[in-house]
Order: sequence, then C-alpha cells, then structure tokens
Amino acid sequence: MKKHLRLSKSSRTRTHLVLRKKEKGWSLSLSGSRTYCTEELVRFYLGLVHHGVYPSFYGAKELLSKILLEDKLGIVGEESSTFSYAYGGFPDEDINNFIYMPERKKRLFINNATWYELEKIELQEK
Repeated sequence: MKKHLRLSKSSRTRTHLVLRKKEKGWSLSLSGSRTYCTEELVRFYLGLVHHGVYPSFYGAKELLSKILLEDKLGIVGEESSTFSYAYGGFPDEDINNFIYMPERKKRLFINNATWYELEKIELQEK
C-alpha cells in the first residue's frame, strides 16, 4: 500500500492535497500558489472543512495576510511578465502578491511605493 497519495490540479499553478500514512492514522495537508491560486485554495479548504475534513494548510498565515490586504504588494512593469515574479523576483522576499501599475491612481502608487535601485548593467569589452 502506498504511504501517500497526491492529487493535483494541473496548470502552471498547482494545488496539492497530500494524504500521508502515519503511525497513528492519516494526515492530510493542503498547499498551493498564494500568488495565482488564492481563491481556489480558500474554496478548496472551506469545501473540505464543510465536510468535516481539517487539513493542515501550508502557508495559511501568508494567504490570510493577502486576503486581508495586509501583505506587501509588488508592482510589475508593463513590459514584464508576472510569471517571472511568481517565485521570487522582488528584492524583498515577503512580496508574494503583485499587480501591474494601475492606470487609475498611478500618481498615488508612485508616491507611496518603496522603490528599489536597479542593478547597473554594463557591456564589457573583449
């Protein structure tokens, strides 16, 4: 008999529901991308709880912070792909949530953002 079972929602983002055999029974854990799957993770968790199943929830504290709008928000340039920021990419590792610079209230965002210096890139002579 297998010691654990993995069920995944397939896409570039994944939701993991892992069942593990322990000495005194079974454990169930839920995890996924806080960046792309916020709503799906919450629905998945609440659906399990509704049916009396209470999994451990990896990253629950960070996800709750995002839902309550208490997390740090990164701003991605219009020419950038958000995918490159999904697994890091900001100098501050606490930034798990990001958006493109909004057209509305752009000045408000610009004036209230913490700006990081860009690394200077130079061509080298051979």
